[in-house]
Amino acid sequence: MVRKKLTKQQRYYRKHKGKYRRYGRNYVKRVKEKAEQLAKEKLLKETKEEKLARKKELSLKRKKLAERKREKRKYLRRKKAIYFIATIQNNKPFKIFNRYVDYSWASKKWEQVLEEQKNLFYPGFKYPLMFLYKVEPGEENTITQRNNLGKIIQTTIPGFKIIFHDTYYTEKNIYFKNKKKTVPAYFLLQLLNVNDNIKQCFLIKNKICIEDEGRYFLFSCKNIDEAVSIKNTLRKRILDMGKTNILFFNDVNTIAMKDEIYDNIIKQGICERNYLVRSDS
Repeated sequence: MVRKKLTKQQRYYRKHKGKYRRYGRNYVKRVKEKAEQLAKEKLLKETKEEKLARKKELSLKRKKLAERKREKRKYLRRKKAIYFIATIQNNKPFKIFNRYVDYSWASKKWEQVLEEQKNLFYPGFKYPLMFLYKVEPGEENTITQRNNLGKIIQTTIPGFKIIFHDTYYTEKNIYFKNKKKTVPAYFLLQLLNVNDNIKQCFLIKNKICIEDEGRYFLFSCKNIDEAVSIKNTLRKRILDMGKTNILFFNDVNTIAMKDEIYDNIIKQGICERNYLVRSDS
């Protein structure tokens, strides 16, 4: 004999048969109403501190949920992405700027990256930049381009088809001796632009020195040629901005002036004398 399957309501009725007999079929409804009533009474009795604590808990829960949703969206985008904008190293994507499903959004990002390259203060390392399309193995294409030595080479990226290619430059980093950390070269421009008290910018071997009313800022470059090049770029940018109150010169001429500057830098505790005399980093 095949047993007849019970509905959800019938199963619940069998389980709570006694309660149904006592309170009738509206038992669940009454329990819910009673729970809601108790919750309302509890809310009325809550103090201000308890209310704030409850609100904080709710806001944290909402933030966590929002983060999870964002992560899920990112994961799905990455999984479905077919267009990539990336720098290339050893015939593999090295730094991926973004992944896209839609070609129009990817092409806009490509134009944005190229536009940003025009506004670089002083270019540093050079990488091949490519707009890639994900394909099945065997469907890749090959392009011809020049490497860093000027030699023509053929490039193929496994698993990708190359749509556009260009060159990507990173911002040059220099060593800020005062703070003992590396900073991008455009930090010099920001420093001269923000501070109106700075009167002169000069070179000490491979170091760019900026004077601000007796205080000195020391930036170390790779060699003397690089320091001269960065200083000339800085001078051109400052003049283009309309600031003519800063003196730029290559090196301190007289020995007396040089000794005075060296002594002031050493007194500030920026570095020792042997560091100033060195002509390489």
